[in-house]
Amino acid sequence: SVFKPALLETVLFNVSDSPVSMRRAMAIFLVPWVAAGAIVGTFGVTGGGIFADPALTANGYFSIWLLLIACLAHLGSEAESAVENARAVANADALSSSMFAFLFASVIVLGSLLQYDVIQAGRSADVNGMFGEYVYSLVLVCISAFVALYHLVLKEPLPLVNKIATPLLALGWLGAAGVLTFRDSAPGFSVAGNGFFAVYVGLFLSFALVGKVHLSPARDDPPAADAVISAA
Repeated sequence: SVFKPALLETVLFNVSDSPVSMRRAMAIFLVPWVAAGAIVGTFGVTGGGIFADPALTANGYFSIWLLLIACLAHLGSEAESAVENARAVANADALSSSMFAFLFASVIVLGSLLQYDVIQAGRSADVNGMFGEYVYSLVLVCISAFVALYHLVLKEPLPLVNKIATPLLALGWLGAAGVLTFRDSAPGFSVAGNGFFAVYVGLFLSFALVGKVHLSPARDDPPAADAVISAA
């Protein structure tokens, strides 16, 4: 046949002594490319918004977001397969994937909050009575994004930060879901759409992070990983 799968394993270049194959380069490229398409296609931006209303374009709306999820999963599998050190695999932070998804959900909610000019117009122009709720949610997602970035950038943040921040954020997201999605006067959140789904994804992830930080025994027993490696 014309297509040869071995071509995907061709090494294009090296980054920090780690080879980047054609397959891995394609996985890295597809994530921002599809993410840009999802944002332009599902938000009411100039020249975009073709899938902005899931009630009218359900197939396209869900397909483009599922495509982005598939690209992220593929990139994750490529990154995992690139790890060759057994100790690095054993000590890999179980929170990183959840924190990345939490960061992504926070950014989507942030975009939805700013899309309808409720905050930008100020309290005096707030005819729906949602200015306070939007400001609260804006502060919440900014703090959430900061905590996620703090964890992802530092790799090994202070455990006390996660233990304190995760339950507070979970309560905060529970409040945001209540004030944004149960009121008909909340544009962008009262009907199915980016903001609505992102709020509940963020709520789910916030409680998942609480479970991983406070209920996972593996995070409190790091020597066990060394024992497994030594036994191997």
